[in-house]
Amino acid sequence: MDANTIAIIIAIIGVGATLTGLGVTVLILLLRGSFRLGQLFQRMDAQDENIHQMREDIQQLTVEMRENHRQLTAEIRQTNETVIALANHRHDQDGNIIFILPVQPSG
Repeated sequence: MDANTIAIIIAIIGVGATLTGLGVTVLILLLRGSFRLGQLFQRMDAQDENIHQMREDIQQLTVEMRENHRQLTAEIRQTNETVIALANHRHDQDGNIIFILPVQPSG
């Protein structure tokens, strides 16, 4: 073998080693990328579950707020009726207080 042939063989081996190193690097990067992608999908699933739980909590709070509003409205109505009854009174001949209660529409 002459020097040129040896140089060509060494160059081919060098190119082969470089391509092998590049292939290993690309493989490592692909594995790392797929691992990171898997982590991202896990985080997305966890966030989806959190969002679902938050929606359920908001719906429950909305139901509770509506019920509290109904109760508060009934209490306000009863208080208003009491105030009106206290304001609408008269005294009979003996000095007794007679309250005049407004007639409530049915419904």
